[in-house]
Amino acid sequence: MIVKQKKPMYSAFLINFAAFVIVIAGLHSAKDIVVLFLLSIFIAIIATPTLFWIEKRGVPRWIAFFIVIAFLVLILTGVGLVIQSSFDHFLKNFPIYSEQLQEKLFLAIDFLEQYNIAITRDELIKYFDPTNILGATKTIFSSLGSLVSNTFLITLIVGFILFESHIFESKIKRITGNRDYFTPFVEKVKHYIVIKSITSLITGILIAIGLSLLGVEYAILWGVLAFLLNFIPTIGSIIASIPAIIFTLLQLGFIDAFWVVVIYLVVNVTIGSIIEPRFLGKELGLSTLVVFSSMLFWGWVFGPIGMFLSVPLTMMLKIALETKKETRWIAILLGSK
Repeated sequence: MIVKQKKPMYSAFLINFAAFVIVIAGLHSAKDIVVLFLLSIFIAIIATPTLFWIEKRGVPRWIAFFIVIAFLVLILTGVGLVIQSSFDHFLKNFPIYSEQLQEKLFLAIDFLEQYNIAITRDELIKYFDPTNILGATKTIFSSLGSLVSNTFLITLIVGFILFESHIFESKIKRITGNRDYFTPFVEKVKHYIVIKSITSLITGILIAIGLSLLGVEYAILWGVLAFLLNFIPTIGSIIASIPAIIFTLLQLGFIDAFWVVVIYLVVNVTIGSIIEPRFLGKELGLSTLVVFSSMLFWGWVFGPIGMFLSVPLTMMLKIALETKKETRWIAILLGSK
């Protein structure tokens, strides 16, 4: 009698982990095209309810389709041109802002020396160099600018997704043997992305208006940054505020920088602590550790764009893991409770 030897338990884990590493390495290598598809999917998820709403009003599907696509082209092109124009001006003057920032740092050193706090210029630059923050902002908007140049391709992909949105659910049900995994998954993802996009848009608009009223330059850029990083709970709003505060300090001084801090606090506390929990609830929460880790991980995989896509991607992964008993424990580990 031949006795089959059982494979060690850790062998299955090693195989799965190796497969995971290979997949991630492939995504990292193909990040330029994968990012376009991911953004297109998220835009399509946001646009799908509008398409269905227009259809329910008795508008033929093809007309509703062209209305939504035309609206998307108008928004993406308009916002892209405004961002590109502001960013080009910011990029042109970036060396000046860096010099001004160093001067402010050196003034701070002189001020501390009056109170017998000795800090050399090299030490301060080594441990606290806000120029890197403005440089990181520049990198984010550079990546965003490259996406603006691909507006046509993104719109085309979104169009194909919307065109097949009504048959996609039936395809998934046929693949899964009519088991209803797809509907709960899509509804949760759609609910999260739509609500988060709306609240992030409101956050960005309020920040841009507030900074414009103070006379801060590039208010639209800081509003866009607030919109993007608002997808990262807790730490996203903090990261978005730092370059705007530093820039206001350079341009207008300490008093206006203080009011910028107030604007960010009021907007983010109101949106993040009052409005979002009311519409999103607690069931989609991720732990703070997972949020921060996912930002680093997806940022490495997809670059700066992956940083603000990190939470939606992890959220989709968590929801997908919740649909099966075998993987529900992983979803619990990712959760905030």
